[in-house]
Amino acid sequence: MVSVISLDMGCTLFWERGCEVGWMKHTLYKSAEAVAKTLVELGYNVSVDDVYGVLYNIAEEHMRTCPEREIWHLYRIHIVLSRLGIIPKPRLVQRLYESYVNSIVNELVFEEKYRDVLRRLKERGYMIVLSTDTGSHDIPLRLVDKAGIGDYIDFILSSQLIGYTKASQVFFQNLINLTGVDAKEIVHVGDNVYRDYEVPRSLGIKTVLYKKNGCSDEDPEPCISDLGILLELLEKL
Repeated sequence: MVSVISLDMGCTLFWERGCEVGWMKHTLYKSAEAVAKTLVELGYNVSVDDVYGVLYNIAEEHMRTCPEREIWHLYRIHIVLSRLGIIPKPRLVQRLYESYVNSIVNELVFEEKYRDVLRRLKERGYMIVLSTDTGSHDIPLRLVDKAGIGDYIDFILSSQLIGYTKASQVFFQNLINLTGVDAKEIVHVGDNVYRDYEVPRSLGIKTVLYKKNGCSDEDPEPCISDLGILLELLEKL
């Protein structure tokens, strides 16, 4: 019997332009704009392209060499400054970290139509976990407050919190341990076939793929394009 619903954050419960055109093309560029703007305001001679180039390389290196480990956004800022030839002084790093985090929070928008879905899930007695890959636990915390859905979310599990991304079984083993239930009692819903479907399923967690713009024949089942369908699907899982 299912007792826990684990929901992915970005491109599932929250949406942004990067979900359609690609995170590295849009969201990362927005973060570069925010960091560059702050640096210029503080008197540094840098361009958005300078910052974006460094952030892009960091992200690419991370995905190529250690995709199962998470990099704290605060550390990313240290690397950016170092590669730009700027001393990463504590106050400067913190100022840029805030700009970076805020840029992401501003991009992600709660899918308002799912407020009622969350309410109905809670009424049925499910524990709801927001499970997300993010280099800053502050981001989901702020997004939950911003959306006003704190009453529905029992806790947040982030890759920054535990150091491992959803590409690793370690992430989902923590989900099992922290909820205190058997894997078969958990349903995880997310948009990434590997991280949100295959990895948790390998541990015995029930999985549902979410594709807002529609499922294709190649997508594994079950696949849904509206979280409202989850309410009836749960009875069959």
